[in-house]
Amino acid sequence: HRSLFPWERAELLSRWGSPQKVLEAAEAYADEPMGAHLLGMCYATGAAWGLLGNWEDETKEKKARLAAPFLEKALEKDFALSLDAYSTCADIIREDTGNGNKAEKARVWEERFIRLGVPHVIYEKARRVYDEEDYEAALRLYKEAAERDHLESMYNIGFMCLYGIGAEKDAATALHLLSNLGEMGYVPAMCQTADIYFWGALGERDFASAYSWCERALDRIAGLAGERPREALYSYETLLPMMCYCKYFGEGTVIDREMAVRTIVAELERQEQERTFSGAKMALLQGLMAEVYANGSGGYAKDKKKARYYRQQAKSYEDYEEWLGDLEWEKSSEGLGDRFVWAIFGR
Repeated sequence: HRSLFPWERAELLSRWGSPQKVLEAAEAYADEPMGAHLLGMCYATGAAWGLLGNWEDETKEKKARLAAPFLEKALEKDFALSLDAYSTCADIIREDTGNGNKAEKARVWEERFIRLGVPHVIYEKARRVYDEEDYEAALRLYKEAAERDHLESMYNIGFMCLYGIGAEKDAATALHLLSNLGEMGYVPAMCQTADIYFWGALGERDFASAYSWCERALDRIAGLAGERPREALYSYETLLPMMCYCKYFGEGTVIDREMAVRTIVAELERQEQERTFSGAKMALLQGLMAEVYANGSGGYAKDKKKARYYRQQAKSYEDYEEWLGDLEWEKSSEGLGDRFVWAIFGR
């Protein structure tokens, strides 16, 4: 399914002699749903070419063409897990050849699995309908999947309630849904719960709750990374501007400006290259950098010109007043007495 580590490849070859014979041995299981699925995924993900050591022969179209028959075998035995990969292969084949037969088959299987109540298939259709901007239909499908304990669907319902997408805007209901998911350890919901408290979606900002949820989310992310280091996880960086604000001003947590400044500087450098933050979080980070230069924090010399530049950058965000206008940007001399107190009590 995934590519092989060198020692795994060597172990396979020591038993079967050649990469081709490994694949032939695997094909003995192609009549079983899981065997057919894994063989299909082996081709769909390109792992077969890693086994064969023949990367130059790998193309998107060839992967789809070789994967599709195995995935079809699995689907014919109601192995719904294969549908997403098969749909992707079908779309690639249609784009390459103009033949839409497999894409049509994918839609027929999708409707069958929806009738059978397969949660992730319902979820995938909901996502597609959402992208088509039919938000009310998407919400109905998400609710159907959520009734079958599908976590991503529960999260999306909370998100849509929070922002009034396809439903009446209701931050309290959103918080209830998302915080319950967060208690279950679902990272995106933990991060969204932190956002609700920090940005004051319920009417007032609650920095202590926001910071607490940020810490819990980071702990969860670290734990998941230890368990499954190869898997992509929710981007923890989205939490850092909020945590830096809390740490820099001692809002909802003990003050520690040195820690805050290290993170502010590192994240701002990264964001100036990658620009992955939302406008509000980028403006928050720029506003914090302005404070660093205005106050001479974290070993940085005071620099009125740079402070003014970053403050202007933050305020150039078109929704600055809505999201950041009521935030308090305290000015502190950071005198020796302040730093002494923070050094003892701030950590």
